[in-house]
Parts: sequence; structure tokens; C-alpha cells
Amino acid sequence: MAGVSDEEPRLAAWEARTEWPLTGLAVVFLVAYAWQVHSAGLG
Repeated sequence: MAGVSDEEPRLAAWEARTEWPLTGLAVVFLVAYAWQVHSAGLG
């Protein structure tokens, strides 16, 4: 059975591969949402 110490390198590798792409997607989402809210205006 795999222990916690066996999982740590895999977890670190996964986080290293996905950190920047997920950050980029979050920025794209925020920009798209802000654009939608800005386009709708206050009225």
C-alpha cells in the first residue's frame, strides 16, 4: 500500500504542472466576467 511519503513527489509534480495553467484560466475567467459586468452597466 502506498504511504503518504510515496504520494508527495506525485502531488508536487501535479501542482507544478497545473499551477500556471489554472492561474491563467482564473485570470481569463475574471476578465470575461468583468467585461460582462462592465458591458451591462449600472442601469
